[in-house]
Amino acid sequence: MTPNSERPTETPQHGGDAADLAASVIGRMNRRSAILGWISMILWLLVAAGVVAYTWFFVTYVNPILAAVVHYSQHDLPEHEEQVRRFFHALPIITDITTVSACAWAGLVVLAAACTLLYVQASRRATLRQIHAGLAEISEQLKALSTSQAVE
Repeated sequence: MTPNSERPTETPQHGGDAADLAASVIGRMNRRSAILGWISMILWLLVAAGVVAYTWFFVTYVNPILAAVVHYSQHDLPEHEEQVRRFFHALPIITDITTVSACAWAGLVVLAAACTLLYVQASRRATLRQIHAGLAEISEQLKALSTSQAVE
């Protein structure tokens, strides 16, 4: 990003047309900023839901397998062989699900963070444009006052 790309562009000084153009640009930037804000919020809510879902999955599926392995390792294994076999049959599937969901969750965190940065940048640009448009309007009013006082 160049230093000049953050400065609002100059609007043509054509009276009402310049004010309408500035209002249009500011409105468009505010809408873009609001959309990015909503997207950021939804992504962060999905990240939080992912943490809850991941915890539920671990408590429901992974923890019982680990507890059973510990339990059956302390008891006579041949008598519980079928139970242990079922647990070890499910373990690779659960590991795959855990791996994929962890990668998806990490990607979602990165996406939410990137969208949040874009939102902050867009809202900053919109604010700078509003300030620039307000200053341009004040400048026009001051020029009009100075020319009317010069005529008098």
